[in-house]
Amino acid sequence: MEQFARKSGILGVILVLICGCTQVRMISKFNSGRPVLGEEPSMVPFDLREHAISVRVKVNDNPKEYDFVLDTGALTMIDEKIAKELNLERGAEMPTPDKTKKVYLTKGKVAISLGGARVEDFIVPIFDISSSVGSAAAIDGFIGSDFLRFFKVTIDYSKKTLFLSLNTDSSEPAHGAYTMKIDKPFPLRFPVVKCTIDGDVVAKGMIDTGCSYGLVIPLSFVERLPERSRRQLIRSKGLIAEWPFTKADHNYLTRIESLNVGTMEVRNIPAIFAELPSNRPDLLLGKDFLSQFLVTINYPKNEMTLVSHETIRFKENIFSTGLALEEHEHGRIVVKGLWEGSPADRDGIQPGDEILKVGSKSVRDVGYTEIKKILRDETIQDIELLVRTSDGEKSVVLRKEMLLPDVMEE
Repeated sequence: MEQFARKSGILGVILVLICGCTQVRMISKFNSGRPVLGEEPSMVPFDLREHAISVRVKVNDNPKEYDFVLDTGALTMIDEKIAKELNLERGAEMPTPDKTKKVYLTKGKVAISLGGARVEDFIVPIFDISSSVGSAAAIDGFIGSDFLRFFKVTIDYSKKTLFLSLNTDSSEPAHGAYTMKIDKPFPLRFPVVKCTIDGDVVAKGMIDTGCSYGLVIPLSFVERLPERSRRQLIRSKGLIAEWPFTKADHNYLTRIESLNVGTMEVRNIPAIFAELPSNRPDLLLGKDFLSQFLVTINYPKNEMTLVSHETIRFKENIFSTGLALEEHEHGRIVVKGLWEGSPADRDGIQPGDEILKVGSKSVRDVGYTEIKKILRDETIQDIELLVRTSDGEKSVVLRKEMLLPDVMEE
């Protein structure tokens, strides 16, 4: 089920590496930076790489533009190859949970420009992004909340446009707007909002544009849910969603009867349960949730406004084969996980099985990106696959269906 496939590996690695340093005194260096705005507001177009917001960024006074991912749940970072290209010297090394992953701070201060918004006198990490995850090699860096914290940031997913402003005055509330207070815990400054699950489970939810899922809840919260929500839990075989340096071997899928985000209530929203790093906030509110709104995060005023799109509503169910895939070396496509009771499960597919063909074409001819689109496309109901299992090759036709029971049947 590709829309619940794991968060981009490189994003997850970076989040954990940086969060692992939060107890180190050098984290105070991330308090650097001075904002400059060439136009008010600065309008920045973006592309969507699956779930990720891709923007064009300039570093220092170099005229070349680089491909960065804007991630409110991460810190600004530059790929090691780009740092060498720009002659950025490496300074102090940052301690990380994984000794094989080296993260350095820039020795001198740099300037990062996103459209007309610029942060000068900035110290940022340098990390070997391109070699960490092969499919993410085109990512040159990240724009994180340490950059965004100076601005009022509006994200319009429907028009693929960002607006950054130093005018942080609150606007007149639009029709259908929900305004709520956010926290930005020092030193990482990721935006966090108060949430309530099913009426009485209070949690802190992080606004995370780098997360593909709509709602991610820690596995430890399962026992805190009302019995009604626990009864319809669907367990995974293998992992659908995982974060680096966590040890869980399964996920759960369910429908949350009600989710309050600040003053707003959303009903009957699917949620995935995963083990999150211990230094994460309780919940993650990602792209599938945020893209339903015009999102304004007023970092200096500790305020967020969500304006709903009248033509968009939250999906109450997941139409899927139940299958999650991942790309391995040499273009191999392997089953990472699947939901119990799903079409993929009933046809005997297991984690570790390899997909050889989609229809009559080999996976190399189709390509991993196109296969993911086919899995997500709700207009395509049947998918024919040739699968290599431990017992040999077999052909299956998976018919997508709703994974959760109808709301009326609960």
